[in-house]
Amino acid sequence: MIGDRQLDIMAAKNAGIKGCLYSPDGFIQVPEADFTVKKLIEVLSLEVK
Repeated sequence: MIGDRQLDIMAAKNAGIKGCLYSPDGFIQVPEADFTVKKLIEVLSLEVK
């Protein structure tokens, strides 16, 4: 799941899936996120296992 808030990442974790934080300015940080990207195109190069 991709989201731009901590709530989105926590929802992914509660659903048992990986959470990717979209933070274009790098201001928002969520330690629980499996991945963090600044540009959505970066999602295509993530290795999800």
